[in-house]
Amino acid sequence: MKAWLSEAVPDPSWTQAPENAEILKTARQRLVLRIFFGDAHPSLVAKMFPLRNISSMLRYKKYAYQEFCNGQEARARGIRVPRPYCYFHRRLFGLVTGSGLVTEDLAGHRDILQLSRTRPGGYLEASLLAIPALLSLYHAGVHHVDARDENILIAPNYDDGTKFSIIDWQYAAFFEPRSDWLLEHLCAHYIRKAPLGEREALLNDWVKRLHGQADMDTPLDIVKQRVERLLNARPSVRARLHLKPVGKD
Repeated sequence: MKAWLSEAVPDPSWTQAPENAEILKTARQRLVLRIFFGDAHPSLVAKMFPLRNISSMLRYKKYAYQEFCNGQEARARGIRVPRPYCYFHRRLFGLVTGSGLVTEDLAGHRDILQLSRTRPGGYLEASLLAIPALLSLYHAGVHHVDARDENILIAPNYDDGTKFSIIDWQYAAFFEPRSDWLLEHLCAHYIRKAPLGEREALLNDWVKRLHGQADMDTPLDIVKQRVERLLNARPSVRARLHLKPVGKD
């Protein structure tokens, strides 16, 4: 696999997809592609971080390498993550112009937002499928940092959400398992990233269901108060990487 993969991965400094690829997601500093290799090999996903300015190149922002390492650590803790195959980067005149990683392709999986469009109960019903994924992070002490609806993928024919995969591990932090305050942060971020108009139902019905399945030591009313407090705080990514219990200095 290593031989053909090394020849087939795209240049991570590119901002456009090659002919043998399908764009899955694009943003200012990110390009996610599904790459097709023909009948002899499966399709794979390449996530690339092109660097456009000299400052970033000099500092060599290791987005892809960090995501690769975070994914490996999450897998070691039992979290279902797309299998990471390799990390790569490109240099030009001694400067890193882009980096990337290649993972398995989860074709056929659908994220929570996609599922919400076909569920009779809409977004709230689909969000119930995210509970097993969030609980797996809680039990393993893993803070995904961006555990939102689009990053939780459900396998085909698993309508209870028990077979899932969590993607987008560019940022992550690792703590002691079963820290109640960690689950409160995960809940708050999921609700914050949900569509407008869903917040009240999620804060009440969804948090109650999640709390019951988590068997938390903290009472439900306290958890809801803390989640609501976090919703109003809107911390930065840096703050979310250095979490602490609500109300603590």
